[in-house]
Amino acid sequence: MLLQLRNKAELTQTVGTIPLPQKRVKKGAVCSVAGWGQTSMKMNDTHSPTLREVELRIMGKKMCLPCPYLHYVPSRMLCVGNPRRGSCHSG
Repeated sequence: MLLQLRNKAELTQTVGTIPLPQKRVKKGAVCSVAGWGQTSMKMNDTHSPTLREVELRIMGKKMCLPCPYLHYVPSRMLCVGNPRRGSCHSG
């Protein structure tokens, strides 16, 4: 996700940038994910009004494919998650 701002942002201790990868990200790498998406797997959960960031590990496609409720599309998405919980678990 890239954002284009109308005005230049003032970078501070709480406002910063996330570097984009310079090459293909490999399985096992840890990456930063940012967004306003859902913060839980509860049905009809509202989206966060605050931009949030989390670090997740890149996992193999086979970890996400058996989880139909993830709506995983391998051609457009990376499979990420917390390896201690597996990609099919919330939180």
